[in-house]
Amino acid sequence: MENKKLPGWLAVCCYLLFWFWNLTYAVLTGVLIVPFFTLPAISGAFIGLHSWMTAVFSILLVAIPALCIGLGLTRFRKNPTALIKLFYGVEMPIIFIMLSTLFLLRELNPGVTHVLINILIALFAYLACLWGGVNTRFPMWLRLSLAMTMLLTGLYCALLLAQFFIPATAGFFELLGEIELRHLGDIFNYLLFLVALICGLSTCVVFLALPFVLTFLYIREFLREWRIADASLGRAKAGAVAAGILALNALLFAVLNQQPQQETFERMAFLDQRFQPGETIPSIPREEHDALRKGLINAYLAPYRYLSTTERNGAVFNAYLGAFDSADHSLAKGSQAIFNFLATPFLYDGAYFREDKERAARYYRAFFDQPIEKGEPEAILHAIQATFDQGQPVAGLLDVLNRYVLITNMAITVEPQGDNARIRIVQTLENQTYNNHEVTFHFSLPEEAALTGLWLSDDAKDLDKFAYALAPRGAAQQVYNDEVQQRIDPSLLEQVGPRQYRLRAFPVPPRRANYNRSMGLLLGTDYEVDPMYLTFEYKTTINDQGAWPLPQLLEKRNAYWSDQTQRTLNDQPLQTEKDAWLPITAQMSAAAPRKQHDAVVAGQRVRAVPRTGADAQWDIQKSTTPYAILIDGSYSMGEQAGNVTTALKQLQQLDVAHEIFLCRERCQSITAPPSADEFYGDSLPMNQLAAWRRKVKQNYDAVVLLTDAGSYELESQFTLKADQMPPVWLVHLGETLAYAYHDKTLDLLKQSHGGVALSLQEAIAAHQFRQKRATDTGLFAVTQHYLWYAEAGADAEAVLSNAKTEADFFSAIAARRWLEYLAQTRDVSDVKVLDELHAIAKAEHLVTDYSSMIVLVEERQKKALEEAEQKADRFDREVETGQETFSAPMDMFSASPVPEPEEWILLGLAGLMLGFAVLNRKRRLAMQPACI
Repeated sequence: MENKKLPGWLAVCCYLLFWFWNLTYAVLTGVLIVPFFTLPAISGAFIGLHSWMTAVFSILLVAIPALCIGLGLTRFRKNPTALIKLFYGVEMPIIFIMLSTLFLLRELNPGVTHVLINILIALFAYLACLWGGVNTRFPMWLRLSLAMTMLLTGLYCALLLAQFFIPATAGFFELLGEIELRHLGDIFNYLLFLVALICGLSTCVVFLALPFVLTFLYIREFLREWRIADASLGRAKAGAVAAGILALNALLFAVLNQQPQQETFERMAFLDQRFQPGETIPSIPREEHDALRKGLINAYLAPYRYLSTTERNGAVFNAYLGAFDSADHSLAKGSQAIFNFLATPFLYDGAYFREDKERAARYYRAFFDQPIEKGEPEAILHAIQATFDQGQPVAGLLDVLNRYVLITNMAITVEPQGDNARIRIVQTLENQTYNNHEVTFHFSLPEEAALTGLWLSDDAKDLDKFAYALAPRGAAQQVYNDEVQQRIDPSLLEQVGPRQYRLRAFPVPPRRANYNRSMGLLLGTDYEVDPMYLTFEYKTTINDQGAWPLPQLLEKRNAYWSDQTQRTLNDQPLQTEKDAWLPITAQMSAAAPRKQHDAVVAGQRVRAVPRTGADAQWDIQKSTTPYAILIDGSYSMGEQAGNVTTALKQLQQLDVAHEIFLCRERCQSITAPPSADEFYGDSLPMNQLAAWRRKVKQNYDAVVLLTDAGSYELESQFTLKADQMPPVWLVHLGETLAYAYHDKTLDLLKQSHGGVALSLQEAIAAHQFRQKRATDTGLFAVTQHYLWYAEAGADAEAVLSNAKTEADFFSAIAARRWLEYLAQTRDVSDVKVLDELHAIAKAEHLVTDYSSMIVLVEERQKKALEEAEQKADRFDREVETGQETFSAPMDMFSASPVPEPEEWILLGLAGLMLGFAVLNRKRRLAMQPACI
């Protein structure tokens, strides 16, 4: 690049501008940025205190100006023209992009990505030209292509930022005019603030001129390259190359800035309508559903992908109003229109972020049959991670993918006693972050298992340090959630299904950074972490293979395991599959035959008789009374269409009378398996049962609903009563149980004498066997391995005296079965009845549908639990929706009025200081000890 010799006074101005800004920034870097931002960010990234993006940003803040200073002292020391080109053509644009990335840009959408790529190409090309290597290394067509990109980038940035030039310049001089000279002396008392102020003001001056100087430099470079290309390639070829780059960018600008949300909203507007029976509900082909997802996701994440909206953006207009009280509105409106067109990549096509986000979430839930947080966690997490929002400590739906808490050790202890055992599982949890996090485990156990203990500890030598209390389920949930909000340590173990349980613990203590003082600077060099020990215990019987069943994970949140996770069984290494939380079973050292057991529960003698011979079979017999086979017609069942077809084919081979119904908001009788396209909407299983009951009045032997794992988070209250229904069975296709049910669903399953199963044949066989043995005297329950009888309690003391140890071991299993029976036969809407059931569970130290275990560590917490246990709603448990509230980024251009230009300066300085404050606060918090 040729650099003409400048007049003396102009050369001095170039030197002064370059060295004044860079040296001022260097002073600010040495006293503020490096010790309080860069070094802590780098060392913090190594130990996980900060992200690597923060570390890279902190390095670039120092490296780019330092590199330019180095070039100014060496290669361009005697070339003021090259210095000012380096300053305005490379250094300042990079600084501007870095600041924009930090404070404005979040998740990059395709349009913004296109703009940034062009800017980076232009910067590279200009630096190469400035260095002088383009003349010899690049072919002519590439040189011209890069020059054309520089031209387009310069014009784009100039036109985009120039709309603010007039009001910003007016505001800047207004700010200078408001400074009182008599107060200037006071500033010198605060040297650091003075340096930051000078650097900030000079940066504002530089940025005001940046779009025009940048455009001038890039246009000048393009004209030089055009003359060379014209001579080398000929005008026709050179024009073709330039036109090609222009056409390509215009095409990319048009294509990449197409936003799908408004078309999606129009196509899905029928979801807001209510259709009468007989009306045709619009359908959308399944192959078009991915396009709908993209539109809904773009609307839901709009605050993270765009700076403002097309209808609310008034940044330029408001800037004119702020700078000129009697402004020419036509000029302001014209400038705003130009800005809106050029800023298309940064503007969301719509009116309001919040309203469209809520609409997108509502449509997604109604059409795709699950919360958008559950259906699109990857996209949402990616957007959130582009901001500084750390989310909530509570484990929500999005935290299924998060790997915050490492399970370093799982110790399983089996204490066998004949054909039953007490099993204790201790998990060692280590937080891999510097924030508090909750862990949640949804798991299943056989129906012949009973959970009997829960403990928390921060001491490996005292794993039972903080013991459980049994409380009504609603009271336990309320206290736990209240304490989580206060960030105090509780743990909660609940039964949320016939075989399903939920274990929660908070907080897993965060890491603490250790710091050493070196050269007067705080440098992060190491960290400490206190493990949490989470222990639970259950009692169970052997399975058909002569092994002990272990909990099977249905869902986890925030927790994970790795190759370093150690698992032991009675202090011996235990191997398991890589993706498995635990093995399916723990093998016995010697097989024990299943035998009869007797126990006394609340004064009632309970006898468990092993199922042998014919009783051990699950054969399906001929049935003339029909079964109602309901098919869940919601959208998510489309993935199970093949399993539905297989189940119905197997049903046809059985000598069982049946009728098949496809259910959504209404049920209709069908004769052939539905196709995948016939599954749509978000109708809930219990609402489908109610719709079927309203439509069908005849008697059925049982009603079997074929469904999937479902969306527990969407469940709500319903009015369907058990006495209105035959036995209700939920069959979860796909070999996956729902990880939780609404409490009303649990009551319906119990009181209708139904249950849950993983196949249609399993449900029918279990139902028929119960009917077959229903006339047995004293028989009150049938499980996979036992027949359960209630006998006269006169000899209860004799039973216990003859086998007290065995009864103590087995009584929890017997008590669970007895409590299930009482819940089937008593009015569980009566709080007094629930109190009686809870008293039995409390005496047996047993988790049930109505009684939960909670670990509390402070007397204040225990007092709060006592108060909650006295409330009338102590057994009312809320659905844990798992939805998290994240702070949405601010709409940058819709505030009215926007800050005046001088206020932007103060906001910029405040933002810089706030960044340092945040880092210092994180460091102080990281050094604080965690408690349990």
